[in-house]
Amino acid sequence: MIRLLTVQNLAVIRELVWEPAPGFNALSGETGAGKSIVVDALSLLAGQRADRQWVGPWASVLVVEAEIQLPGDLSQKVDSLLERSGIPACEEGILRLKRVVSPEGPGRQFVNGACATLQLFRELGSYWIEIEGPYAPQLLLSPENQLALLDRYAGLGEEVEAFEERFALWQKLGLLARKEEENAPLRTARKRELQKFLSEVEELSLEPGEEERLSQELQRATYVQELLEISSGLAQLLEEGQGSVLSLLANAQRFVGQWARRDPSRAQEAIALLENATVCLKELALQVSRYASSLPWEPGALAALEARFSRMQELKRRYGVSFGELVDRLEEAKAELDLLEEQERRAKEIVSQTESLERELGERAELLHKHRFEAAAALAQAVSAELGPLGFGKSSLRVEVQKLPHLRPAGADQVEFLFLASPHLPPSPLRDIASSGELARVLLALKCVLSVVDPVPVIVFDELDAHVGGETAWQVAQRLKTLAKNHQVLCVTHQPQLASQADAHFAIPKTAAGFSLVLSPLKGEEQEEELARMLGGRTQESLALARAMVSRRTAGLPK
Repeated sequence: MIRLLTVQNLAVIRELVWEPAPGFNALSGETGAGKSIVVDALSLLAGQRADRQWVGPWASVLVVEAEIQLPGDLSQKVDSLLERSGIPACEEGILRLKRVVSPEGPGRQFVNGACATLQLFRELGSYWIEIEGPYAPQLLLSPENQLALLDRYAGLGEEVEAFEERFALWQKLGLLARKEEENAPLRTARKRELQKFLSEVEELSLEPGEEERLSQELQRATYVQELLEISSGLAQLLEEGQGSVLSLLANAQRFVGQWARRDPSRAQEAIALLENATVCLKELALQVSRYASSLPWEPGALAALEARFSRMQELKRRYGVSFGELVDRLEEAKAELDLLEEQERRAKEIVSQTESLERELGERAELLHKHRFEAAAALAQAVSAELGPLGFGKSSLRVEVQKLPHLRPAGADQVEFLFLASPHLPPSPLRDIASSGELARVLLALKCVLSVVDPVPVIVFDELDAHVGGETAWQVAQRLKTLAKNHQVLCVTHQPQLASQADAHFAIPKTAAGFSLVLSPLKGEEQEEELARMLGGRTQESLALARAMVSRRTAGLPK
């Protein structure tokens, strides 16, 4: 509950200090006095974005502060949230909030004396306060809000929150899976390119610096082959075949032998010269043979070197890189291929996770549907019981739960509240109720039913009683008192019936604008005069009626 609220420089209010009572608090005042400004102050503490025009002329900034006493279980939840946000825990279960709004520049927020974000204020606000403004009844028409109300009644908060988290993950994974599916053709084509490149390059088993080394080996092999060709030609010329030099010398020796038999004295010198020439040429042939044998040569070596070198040059031209870049690109291609294969594996995992999560969500949605269907009838019956005393006669509410063929953030259900104006008439959607006053009373009936399961300690009603009067207003007051058994209820009202039945009745005078004001509960004649004003004027008749109204509370109407 709110223990203390202080407001400084908010619109026409220079300063206001308010200590609401436990239970049902009514706040009244003439139009323009500033009643709804109190609701604006509370909305700021609940995390609503500030309107800079709210900053009044009495100071440079607007300041709103509050002390909220939290019940034990809620205090633990709030402390857990504060711990995650790096904010000091509540002392003795008291949450201290402060909001500073500047007409220029960003505002500031403080929780338990520490700076905080506006998002944290919103999260905290969802724990401790619920504000039902003039347009709150219209929110009943939203199917999403009707579903949320049914879930609150069924106590499905944790289950729905868990479903929403898993649903968000499923959507995220689904988006990733679709992106991976779109990228799959490009990834496959790129893998083929890399695999072809790796196959061609790895086949050569290239080594750094091999091109230069192979070029030198190719030059040497070419040189050796040229030497072999020279020595082979020389050997062939010297001694191979009938036309070789040594063969011709042998023929010459036969002719010289014939010459010597006919003219020995004159042929001796020729014989000696031929013998010397033969010995020298045979020695030359032997040296050529030995030289050729000593050359480092293997059959097919040059062809193999030329083929390898040619393949290197072909790959360089094909991929438009130097030899060094070709070797470097080999490692890069391996790394890229590994990455693509990892992406492919991850894509399969994402698809598998998405399908598994979809099956899980289907099971969760089925369980939620079962709980909602069971709770719908009970909620409709409980609300219908509240509608009669609120001026609806034999009208009733029906809660219809329809299972949808597709998943949604809160399950696979669509909920619609149907209104039966009479047992003899067919039900129609709640949105067909024309009167906002009727919608407000339906909202109040729902609040009364939900009050037992609703953990929010503070509920604020701003002009809930619009378009309500007579005996129905008394019934609204009684329902507010019932609601106040489990909540601190703050109600801005124009109805004297409501104000007279409050546990504490506060009034903001018309003269409050520009002044500092400490709100105190009205007692005795003060309350009677305020009720008389609300009845139309301070006359003897209205004062007497005001006293009668107060007596209805003191006579023992439910609190």
